[in-house]
Amino acid sequence: MKPDAAAIAAALAHRGHAGIAVHAFGTLGSTNAWFGSDEGATVAAPALCVTDHQTRGVARRGRQWQTLPGNLMFSVLQRVAPPPAGGGLLSLVTAVAVARTLQHETGVPIRIKWPNDLTIEHSKVAGLLIEARHEHDRRLRLVGGIGINLVEDERLAAFGATSLARHGVSASRRDALLVSLTDAVLSAWARFEATGWAAFETDWARLDTLRDRCVTVYAGAVGSSEAFDGVARGVARDGSLRIDTPTGQRRVHAGEVSVRAGAVS
Repeated sequence: MKPDAAAIAAALAHRGHAGIAVHAFGTLGSTNAWFGSDEGATVAAPALCVTDHQTRGVARRGRQWQTLPGNLMFSVLQRVAPPPAGGGLLSLVTAVAVARTLQHETGVPIRIKWPNDLTIEHSKVAGLLIEARHEHDRRLRLVGGIGINLVEDERLAAFGATSLARHGVSASRRDALLVSLTDAVLSAWARFEATGWAAFETDWARLDTLRDRCVTVYAGAVGSSEAFDGVARGVARDGSLRIDTPTGQRRVHAGEVSVRAGAVS
């Protein structure tokens, strides 16, 4: 069912976001891509784009994913100041905001797998994609795309994924969750702009599912055989993942990470 744009906008206004424009669709290729289209590129921030059915979702490293109708697929647009440490922390800040809100709203134990996957018991339940571009006044036009597996999908198991439905969350809560998550993301971005990463460090450490685990890092392009093993030691202040290896600590700014059997070190 197409999200109710008027009801969502009213609920967001009640939470202090009276100026946000809500663009709701029954079917859309990608909510992130819509903000880059001829129509979406002219939309003023803050804004929200949400769809019932996403057919060409953009994942990290160029991957695409077609969801079932009824999932929670949306992108939030805002203008922010460029972070002093670079854009890597924006993904982490967004992940913390989404994970904390989902935990609070559903009671499901959500964790974060660096840099921007959310998991339940080590199975992926959501993914985030942050895209930003500099505007003429040097601020960033920031788009945060968030895709959450709300309804059950038999394809998920093959990808080591899960859904909120599998953990007792009703699909009827979709629009209410959307309002809470949009509020949380906008508030987190504003807090990060005002106070920096220090305000999120404690929550990140609590939610970090890779910390002190034995991992394999695939740091090259998709399909690349470049990989190394080590132990994840949290994130640096620029958002990179710190990995202890036999030859010293390495920092990973982009790539895929998988947990090796034997988990903790």
